[in-house]
Amino acid sequence: MDRIIHDDRNDWLSQQLAEEKRSERLMSAMFGLKLEHALDCPAEKIRDEHAANCDAEEVKRYSRK
Repeated sequence: MDRIIHDDRNDWLSQQLAEEKRSERLMSAMFGLKLEHALDCPAEKIRDEHAANCDAEEVKRYSRK
């Protein structure tokens, strides 16, 4: 049986995806998007609202910060 070896360092697509992730981090840092998101996260608001209105104790327990 032949083995397929995945070589991220020499694979064009892997290199491209890694470069895109680096670029996203740089842009985010440059424009303060992470900080802005951390201060006003819609998912966190939804989670907190759900916990406040749900009768399931597990939801309330796991949604605490």
